[in-house]
Amino acid sequence: TLDGLALNNFGHVLAADRGWHDRIQVFTGSGAFIAAWGSQRGGPNEFDGPADIVVLEEQTVLVADYGNNRIQKLSESGRFIEFWGPKDSEPGYSRFPWSLALDRPLGLVYVYDMDDHHIRQYDLDGVFIREWDSQSGNPEAFKAYGGLSAAHGRLYMADSANHRIRVFSSDGGWLGDWGEYGAGEGQFMHPYAAALAADGLLYVADTYNNRIQVLDENGAFVRAWGAEGNGPGEFNLPTAITLAENGSVLVSDSDNHRVQQFTPQGAFVAAFGGPGASPGQFNTPGGLAALGSERVLVADTLNNRLQQFRAIEQARQARAIIVAGGGPMPGNTLWDATRLCAHYAHHALHHLGYGKDDIYLLSADNGVDLDNNGLADDVDGDATLEELAYALTEWVDGADLLVVYLVDHGGVNTFRMNESEILEASVLAQWLNVARARVSGPMVVINDSCHSGSFIDTLSDAAL
Repeated sequence: TLDGLALNNFGHVLAADRGWHDRIQVFTGSGAFIAAWGSQRGGPNEFDGPADIVVLEEQTVLVADYGNNRIQKLSESGRFIEFWGPKDSEPGYSRFPWSLALDRPLGLVYVYDMDDHHIRQYDLDGVFIREWDSQSGNPEAFKAYGGLSAAHGRLYMADSANHRIRVFSSDGGWLGDWGEYGAGEGQFMHPYAAALAADGLLYVADTYNNRIQVLDENGAFVRAWGAEGNGPGEFNLPTAITLAENGSVLVSDSDNHRVQQFTPQGAFVAAFGGPGASPGQFNTPGGLAALGSERVLVADTLNNRLQQFRAIEQARQARAIIVAGGGPMPGNTLWDATRLCAHYAHHALHHLGYGKDDIYLLSADNGVDLDNNGLADDVDGDATLEELAYALTEWVDGADLLVVYLVDHGGVNTFRMNESEILEASVLAQWLNVARARVSGPMVVINDSCHSGSFIDTLSDAAL
């Protein structure tokens, strides 16, 4: 997608090629190509559109490095081990590996190749065994994306172009198809992925219906959840799904640029991510792999990288107050840095599981959209003494964890709220004592200003 143009001092045209390539292309004024650069790389442990991940054995994973036409074997910590499987021109080579699956009991790895839409089977060392057409038994069918899952001698393929699930034996024999086009129970609209649970239930990312469907071992409908949207439990094209050891269902909510976690029954548990290229953010996340110790590895496809996350313990009613003090008053050379720190704190809390209603942000910078919902609705008020008093003495009611973050200018036992108001350490201590009666758990105060250490003696008397 052409996202922007610029002209440099040499008369060259620079074009921002956003999307799968995420690159800058350079042309002469007459349109002749000169060069390109971007985030894709072709070396070991570098990626161009990583599409899927599967946990292999001995703390290793395989990554379908789609745009680089190869499969990489890495340690769970990201150390490159080898390029896995046959090379170009060798029998069994998968030119555009899109989806991976492991039948652990049989020691078989399956790869869906978008080049010829064949399914290929290998042993754990990448030795080629056999291949077959993904549309066996229905050769006139359309061919497009296919998401694989395997166990105990069966291979399941989410056949997106034909709105169904295909079932194969481990020797490539076609066993049947489940589903048809539609939005009813057991019907599909471009399903992209499937994951088989230990109890035999198959979880399907019914992508264009923006839901998850669960089928039994015979393909009968069991339950479903989800709808189009960006709220908890809603989807904007779920494209990958995996199951954790504790039974949790993890879904790549691709065009919402996040991963959502559910119970096996479909109850929302948590979400993480958001659009962007910073750590913890995604650009169209793809394949998922559940690792041990409540960790998950995510193919951040259009950012051309993998990201690993771990579960964290979070209070049930965690609350946070962020004060971006000072404001854009004359002579406040810290204001840009203050805003940056306050915004980063907001992002960090969001990635820790805090929702919009759990963060009370006070700032003069009230036109920002920090959660990328298209609305400037993240700032709750100006950085005033009145607003901070309300937040500490009323808004925190019912919390079992409170974090307070102050950032901007400070003096001895003082903090600059705005051009005309100063917060005294003794006043902050009084408000924290009121908050103590309303917050059942720990309270943490972070003073990111000059002379912040002068607050310690005064706040030590507060019942933090």
